[in-house]
Amino acid sequence: MVRHMFDVMHCEKKLAINVLKTILGEKDTKKVQHDLQALGINQFLWLKLHPTKFGEIIMPTASWVMPKKE
Repeated sequence: MVRHMFDVMHCEKKLAINVLKTILGEKDTKKVQHDLQALGINQFLWLKLHPTKFGEIIMPTASWVMPKKE
């Protein structure tokens, strides 16, 4: 008997969706970037305070994220 069976079509679909979300920047959230800072990795993605606007946070985008116009 087969206890677990992975359907290749659904695995490919999930992988494709996750790759597209990464490229389009939908997976970058403030919580994810805060976790990066807590772990001490990818310093270029850490949240930064806006230099002129008090209390506003700047969320930098990664180099692999496509801009909206593209």
